[in-house]
Amino acid sequence: MTCPTTKSMAKIVSPMKKNTNSSKDMAVVVDNNDLSVQIEDQFFTGHSPSLKKTVDFLSDRIASKCIRRVKTEVFVKCKQCYIESTDPLTVDDLDFTVITNCIHQQCNSFVDDYCAQQITKILPLLLNEDIDPTVYEFATSITTKYAEKTCVDWIQTNITTTLVESNLKNGLKKKLNKSSNVTPDVEEPQDVSTVVDICPVFNTVRDLMADLYKCPELVQIETINICDLVSDLSQLRRKSRELPKRTLDFIDVNVKDFLMALIANKPDLLVDSVVQRFVDYWREFSIIVDKFICPRNLVILSERSISSYKSWNKYESILLTLLGNNITTPKIVEGDVLWTVKQEWSESVLKRLASCLRLVADQHIMKRRSSHNDPTIEYSDEESESNEIIDWLSWFCGQSDDQF
Repeated sequence: MTCPTTKSMAKIVSPMKKNTNSSKDMAVVVDNNDLSVQIEDQFFTGHSPSLKKTVDFLSDRIASKCIRRVKTEVFVKCKQCYIESTDPLTVDDLDFTVITNCIHQQCNSFVDDYCAQQITKILPLLLNEDIDPTVYEFATSITTKYAEKTCVDWIQTNITTTLVESNLKNGLKKKLNKSSNVTPDVEEPQDVSTVVDICPVFNTVRDLMADLYKCPELVQIETINICDLVSDLSQLRRKSRELPKRTLDFIDVNVKDFLMALIANKPDLLVDSVVQRFVDYWREFSIIVDKFICPRNLVILSERSISSYKSWNKYESILLTLLGNNITTPKIVEGDVLWTVKQEWSESVLKRLASCLRLVADQHIMKRRSSHNDPTIEYSDEESESNEIIDWLSWFCGQSDDQF
């Protein structure tokens, strides 16, 4: 079997094409997809591992930005266009399946243009200047393919006929009410007593967090007070199980923000028993914590903490505790760090983050092995891969600008 050239591979591994309807053509598409995967594997095997990481990283970043544009701009414009051009009295005659397909086509067209434009602009900046043109062409094709597939899958999954129908009907109803000068019906709160009960707890936590950031030296609080507040939040969460998910998420986010305020301004109060209260909260409600490493928290640690050194040490310690109790996972940490390092950071922040990740990669592996009393035990493939990436990210963050 002769090995195809890189140029011929780029033609096979091209950005996504529309499928035909015949079974024969579909079979050809399936065969080409299998061949495409084999060629991609062969291509990356013959080049530095950093090329594969660059392709994956860039395609994920471009796809994320593209999806955000689709959600906030393209879909909104499509929806508004249909509302403005449709008579509200004809809503029952609309074929929402056809409309959804048309919206998909417009979204997909935007995805094609956006991904191609952004990848062509950014990829050359991430690759070596002396890279072979055919290798660059093939890497561009793969990156574009990955990004477009992520976006198209999101569009198919999230912009459904049900969503389109609901949005258009609501928009047309508002249009009709506006033209008829009719005041829309106002929904009554489902449970006013529950909403009232939530307020005192949140007011206390919110005011305490504000004081911690404004004048932490004046805040008089003991470990017992923190434990009591977390207990109150836990009790509130139990009473609120029937509330909408967004309300429960709001409670959970406040718990995490409260912990972060303490890390930044009262790290000495976060003794093991206090940290355990937070762990117990997340365990009781089966919550997996993500975004513990995020741009907001890095800014807090570097710019809004009383003692950056103490706060970073406590932050690292709690992150290890979350990993050790399966409140978060190496895979989540990996994703959070990849998302965070997309922002611009000072060298000092990156080096501190590198130290944190190095500690996570080393000590988490040691804890997991010692917990099994078997030093030869290994992680699953996914855990091993995530820890390798965290290790690589710790190295990457620790490099100064003149080392690249």
